[in-house]
Amino acid sequence: MNTPPIWLAEFRQQLPTLIAYLRSANFVIGTDTLLHIELLLQRLQIQERLPDSIEQMAAYIQPLVTTSVDQQNQFKHIYGQWCLQRQDKEQQLGVLHQQVADQQIIVKQVPVSPVNKEHRLRNTSIADKLRSIKQASYRRSLAIVAVVLLIFATVIYLDVS
Repeated sequence: MNTPPIWLAEFRQQLPTLIAYLRSANFVIGTDTLLHIELLLQRLQIQERLPDSIEQMAAYIQPLVTTSVDQQNQFKHIYGQWCLQRQDKEQQLGVLHQQVADQQIIVKQVPVSPVNKEHRLRNTSIADKLRSIKQASYRRSLAIVAVVLLIFATVIYLDVS
């Protein structure tokens, strides 16, 4: 099995947001649907048939979450909005990365003085914020995976019983 695409971890992390959007539009999505989506991702990865982008995942997920033609049309709109919102966040994060990188370069070029020390502290706080966002994101991903695995183990245990 080759390396999973870069977008896969982000998709798994952002999946709860997509589910929340769908639920707010009156889609009935339970734990079983989440497990089916996770199983689909695993099978596609094992078979090396994952699409090239998150946007292309819509065709795979739509049959799992829609039950009518109206929902299919609504899903396309909601999924498109979710992708745009996700891209906006990516751009904002990219800008933040660039700001941190630019300011770190400036700090390295300017000798430390009382005025520059305050400037350096502000740069550090931006880097710390970025680091904490990444850590929170990672912890959230781990928590989601743990819950899915716990549910999956419970389903298997109940099937065996």
